[in-house]
Amino acid sequence: MTSDEVLRVVIERLGSGMPVVDVSTELAGVLVDLSGRADFLTAVDTVETVVGQAAYDAPEDLKSVYEVAIDGGAVLEQKSYRDYLKYLEDNSDAAGGEPDSYALRHEKITLWPVPDAVYTVNVDSSIYHPGTFTDILFGAEFNEAIYEGVLAAVYAGKLNRQLTLSERSLAEREEITLKFYERYPQAKLHRERYEQEIDKLVGNVEADAAIVAYRDI
Repeated sequence: MTSDEVLRVVIERLGSGMPVVDVSTELAGVLVDLSGRADFLTAVDTVETVVGQAAYDAPEDLKSVYEVAIDGGAVLEQKSYRDYLKYLEDNSDAAGGEPDSYALRHEKITLWPVPDAVYTVNVDSSIYHPGTFTDILFGAEFNEAIYEGVLAAVYAGKLNRQLTLSERSLAEREEITLKFYERYPQAKLHRERYEQEIDKLVGNVEADAAIVAYRDI
């Protein structure tokens, strides 16, 4: 599914009462929020090590790492970056070797012993949906959640614009919010439906419904 396809559905469901021409901002926010609710999106990235180089870029949009392993070999043990510094202190003359440990810090994956050859390292992780995309990574079972999330975000944006037109007191903001939801009761309805769809999708994760992408770093 693409942004244009989402826009067409949103326009149809909103009707003529609330014209919209673009939902890219709302859609991007929904995709990130949705991917943060559970490990819906996973990826297996490969890192080709360089002799004498310990640190490598972590996968883009990384949320959490399940496993780091040498291709066809052992699973590396996750440790802290402090452990890596201690290793360097205790092994200042080490010639390097096949990595057996790794640490995550500042969007870097640090391997040690420092590679003494070219190794293919597989990083199995969960990810957030990228902010820049051509096709939405979520499968068709996520479509309804995406539609409802974007619809809720469109209404939320309209309310926020009304609240920020000028400096307003708390009482004025509460009155505007109350009148907004009286005029647009569907705003809350779309938010509720979005949460309901997410609840269903989270339940499916237990049935191994995660989407896997294979990428090279």
